[in-house]
Amino acid sequence: MSGFGGLLIEDSEIDGMGKAPVGIYGADWTGRRLNVHSAIDGVRLESSTTLQDSYVHNLSRLPGSHNDAVQTLGGSEIVVENNTLLAYNPATDDPMNGVIQTGELSTQLDDVRVAGNYMDGGSFTVRGGAGPRDGDLIGDYTFEDNIIGPNCGYGPMHGVEPPVTWGAGNRWAVTGETILISGQDESVNCLKEHRSRVFP
Repeated sequence: MSGFGGLLIEDSEIDGMGKAPVGIYGADWTGRRLNVHSAIDGVRLESSTTLQDSYVHNLSRLPGSHNDAVQTLGGSEIVVENNTLLAYNPATDDPMNGVIQTGELSTQLDDVRVAGNYMDGGSFTVRGGAGPRDGDLIGDYTFEDNIIGPNCGYGPMHGVEPPVTWGAGNRWAVTGETILISGQDESVNCLKEHRSRVFP
Protein backbone atom coordinates (compact mmCIF):
# COMPACT_ATOMS: atom_id res chain seq x y z
CA MET A 1 0.00 0.00 0.00
CA SER A 2 1.12 3.55 -0.63
CA GLY A 3 3.40 4.81 2.12
CA PHE A 4 4.36 1.35 3.36
CA GLY A 5 7.20 -0.96 2.33
CA GLY A 6 9.81 -3.48 3.37
CA LEU A 7 7.34 -6.24 4.23
CA LEU A 8 9.01 -9.55 5.12
CA ILE A 9 6.95 -12.76 4.94
CA GLU A 10 8.71 -15.92 6.15
CA ASP A 11 7.84 -19.54 6.92
CA SER A 12 4.19 -19.05 6.04
CA GLU A 13 1.39 -20.71 4.09
CA ILE A 14 -0.73 -18.54 1.80
CA ASP A 15 -3.93 -20.30 0.76
CA GLY A 16 -6.02 -18.66 -1.97
CA MET A 17 -8.98 -20.85 -0.96
CA GLY A 18 -9.60 -21.80 -4.57
CA LYS A 19 -10.75 -18.37 -5.73
CA ALA A 20 -8.28 -15.61 -4.86
CA PRO A 21 -6.97 -13.86 -8.02
CA VAL A 22 -3.41 -13.97 -6.64
CA GLY A 23 -1.61 -15.23 -3.55
CA ILE A 24 0.82 -12.29 -3.10
CA TYR A 25 1.17 -9.12 -5.14
CA GLY A 26 2.52 -5.60 -4.93
CA ALA A 27 5.89 -3.89 -4.55
CA ASP A 28 8.64 -3.72 -1.93
CA TRP A 29 8.30 -7.07 -0.18
CA THR A 30 10.37 -10.21 0.43
CA GLY A 31 8.99 -13.73 0.74
CA ARG A 32 11.10 -16.62 2.04
CA ARG A 33 10.17 -20.27 2.60
CA LEU A 34 6.55 -19.75 1.62
CA ASN A 35 3.92 -22.30 0.64
CA VAL A 36 1.62 -20.51 -1.84
CA HIS A 37 -1.29 -22.42 -3.35
CA SER A 38 -4.95 -22.49 -4.38
CA ALA A 39 -4.98 -19.07 -6.08
CA ILE A 40 -5.42 -18.29 -9.78
CA ASP A 41 -1.94 -16.73 -9.93
CA GLY A 42 0.61 -17.59 -7.28
CA VAL A 43 2.73 -14.43 -7.11
CA ARG A 44 2.75 -11.12 -9.00
CA LEU A 45 6.01 -9.22 -8.75
CA GLU A 46 6.48 -5.48 -8.91
CA SER A 47 9.52 -3.34 -7.99
CA SER A 48 11.81 -4.28 -5.10
CA THR A 49 10.40 -7.77 -4.62
CA THR A 50 12.14 -11.04 -3.78
CA LEU A 51 10.80 -14.62 -3.72
CA GLN A 52 13.25 -17.18 -2.34
CA ASP A 53 13.19 -20.82 -1.23
CA SER A 54 9.43 -21.01 -1.71
CA TYR A 55 6.89 -23.45 -3.13
CA VAL A 56 4.16 -22.20 -5.49
CA HIS A 57 1.79 -24.93 -6.64
CA ASN A 58 -1.78 -26.17 -7.17
CA LEU A 59 -3.11 -23.08 -8.90
CA SER A 60 -6.89 -22.79 -9.10
CA ARG A 61 -8.31 -23.18 -12.59
CA LEU A 62 -11.53 -21.21 -12.94
CA PRO A 63 -13.53 -20.61 -16.14
CA GLY A 64 -11.53 -18.34 -18.44
CA SER A 65 -8.51 -18.11 -16.13
CA HIS A 66 -4.93 -17.93 -17.44
CA ASN A 67 -3.01 -19.23 -14.46
CA ASP A 68 0.64 -18.39 -13.79
CA ALA A 69 2.85 -19.41 -10.90
CA VAL A 70 4.73 -16.09 -11.16
CA GLN A 71 3.77 -13.04 -13.19
CA THR A 72 5.15 -9.55 -13.65
CA LEU A 73 3.76 -6.54 -15.48
CA GLY A 74 6.86 -4.43 -14.88
CA GLY A 75 9.19 -3.15 -12.20
CA SER A 76 12.85 -3.25 -11.16
CA GLU A 77 15.05 -4.97 -8.59
CA ILE A 78 13.17 -8.28 -8.73
CA VAL A 79 14.68 -11.61 -7.62
CA VAL A 80 13.14 -15.09 -8.06
CA GLU A 81 15.65 -17.55 -6.61
CA ASN A 82 15.81 -21.18 -5.46
CA ASN A 83 12.08 -21.82 -5.59
CA THR A 84 9.91 -24.72 -6.73
CA LEU A 85 7.38 -23.18 -9.11
CA LEU A 86 4.73 -25.50 -10.48
CA ALA A 87 2.11 -24.40 -12.93
CA TYR A 88 1.41 -28.03 -13.85
CA ASN A 89 -1.31 -29.71 -11.80
CA PRO A 90 -0.81 -33.51 -11.87
CA ALA A 91 -4.26 -34.19 -10.40
CA THR A 92 -5.97 -32.68 -13.47
CA ASP A 93 -3.07 -33.03 -15.98
CA ASP A 94 -3.39 -29.29 -16.59
CA PRO A 95 -0.21 -27.37 -17.50
CA MET A 96 -1.92 -24.00 -16.89
CA ASN A 97 -0.62 -20.92 -18.75
CA GLY A 98 2.93 -20.43 -17.50
CA VAL A 99 5.41 -20.66 -14.66
CA ILE A 100 6.96 -17.24 -15.39
CA GLN A 101 4.63 -14.93 -17.32
CA THR A 102 6.01 -11.66 -18.66
CA GLY A 103 3.91 -9.66 -21.04
CA GLU A 104 1.60 -6.73 -21.63
CA LEU A 105 4.06 -4.74 -19.55
CA SER A 106 2.66 -1.56 -18.09
CA THR A 107 6.06 -0.18 -16.98
CA GLN A 108 9.77 -0.74 -17.66
CA LEU A 109 11.11 -4.14 -16.54
CA ASP A 110 14.73 -3.97 -15.40
CA ASP A 111 17.23 -5.59 -13.01
CA VAL A 112 15.37 -8.91 -12.80
CA ARG A 113 17.10 -12.21 -11.95
CA VAL A 114 15.39 -15.61 -12.16
CA ALA A 115 17.91 -18.22 -10.98
CA GLY A 116 18.21 -21.66 -9.42
CA ASN A 117 14.52 -22.53 -9.62
CA TYR A 118 12.75 -25.77 -10.49
CA MET A 119 9.93 -24.90 -12.87
CA ASP A 120 7.35 -27.21 -14.43
CA GLY A 121 4.25 -26.68 -16.55
CA GLY A 122 2.77 -23.93 -18.65
CA SER A 123 1.90 -23.91 -22.31
CA PHE A 124 5.38 -22.37 -22.40
CA THR A 125 7.12 -22.72 -19.03
CA VAL A 126 8.81 -19.30 -19.35
CA ARG A 127 7.38 -16.39 -21.30
CA GLY A 128 10.13 -13.78 -21.31
CA GLY A 129 8.26 -10.97 -23.05
CA ALA A 130 10.86 -10.20 -25.73
CA GLY A 131 9.27 -9.17 -29.01
CA PRO A 132 7.66 -6.21 -30.71
CA ARG A 133 4.97 -5.64 -28.10
CA ASP A 134 7.05 -5.48 -24.90
CA GLY A 135 10.70 -5.78 -25.91
CA ASP A 136 11.38 -2.04 -25.79
CA LEU A 137 10.34 -1.99 -22.12
CA ILE A 138 12.77 -4.73 -21.05
CA GLY A 139 16.23 -3.95 -19.66
CA ASP A 140 18.37 -6.36 -17.63
CA TYR A 141 16.25 -9.54 -17.37
CA THR A 142 18.23 -12.76 -16.76
CA PHE A 143 17.32 -16.45 -16.50
CA GLU A 144 20.15 -18.69 -15.28
CA ASP A 145 20.70 -22.13 -13.74
CA ASN A 146 17.02 -23.06 -13.74
CA ILE A 147 15.76 -26.65 -14.09
CA ILE A 148 12.74 -27.14 -16.37
CA GLY A 149 10.36 -30.06 -15.86
CA PRO A 150 8.73 -32.02 -18.72
CA ASN A 151 5.10 -31.03 -18.33
CA CYS A 152 5.01 -28.06 -20.68
CA GLY A 153 2.54 -27.84 -23.53
CA TYR A 154 4.48 -26.30 -26.42
CA GLY A 155 8.01 -25.74 -25.18
CA PRO A 156 10.25 -24.63 -22.32
CA MET A 157 10.35 -20.94 -23.21
CA HIS A 158 9.18 -18.23 -25.56
CA GLY A 159 10.31 -14.62 -25.91
CA VAL A 160 13.70 -15.03 -24.24
CA GLU A 161 15.83 -13.64 -27.04
CA PRO A 162 17.60 -10.26 -26.46
CA PRO A 163 17.03 -8.01 -24.58
CA VAL A 164 16.26 -10.97 -22.28
CA THR A 165 19.32 -13.02 -21.27
CA TRP A 166 18.79 -16.81 -21.39
CA GLY A 167 21.82 -18.38 -19.71
CA ALA A 168 23.53 -21.61 -20.68
CA GLY A 169 22.83 -23.11 -17.26
CA ASN A 170 19.10 -23.58 -17.91
CA ARG A 171 18.57 -27.35 -18.26
CA TRP A 172 15.95 -30.07 -18.68
CA ALA A 173 15.19 -31.92 -15.44
CA VAL A 174 14.89 -35.33 -17.09
CA THR A 175 17.96 -35.32 -19.31
CA GLY A 176 20.15 -32.61 -17.82
CA GLU A 177 20.62 -31.17 -21.31
CA THR A 178 21.10 -27.45 -21.78
CA ILE A 179 18.05 -25.68 -23.24
CA LEU A 180 19.22 -23.39 -26.02
CA ILE A 181 17.33 -20.48 -27.53
CA SER A 182 17.81 -22.04 -30.95
CA GLY A 183 15.59 -24.93 -29.84
CA GLN A 184 12.85 -22.96 -28.14
CA ASP A 185 10.21 -24.04 -30.63
CA GLU A 186 11.33 -27.67 -30.63
CA SER A 187 9.23 -29.00 -27.76
CA VAL A 188 10.69 -32.51 -28.04
CA ASN A 189 11.35 -32.66 -24.32
CA CYS A 190 7.83 -31.69 -23.33
CA LEU A 191 5.79 -34.83 -22.79
CA LYS A 192 4.29 -35.62 -26.19
CA GLU A 193 1.43 -37.65 -24.75
CA HIS A 194 0.60 -34.74 -22.45
CA ARG A 195 0.55 -32.25 -25.32
CA SER A 196 -1.75 -34.41 -27.40
CA ARG A 197 -4.29 -34.55 -24.59
CA VAL A 198 -4.28 -30.93 -23.53
CA PHE A 199 -3.52 -29.23 -26.84
CA PRO A 200 -5.37 -31.19 -29.57
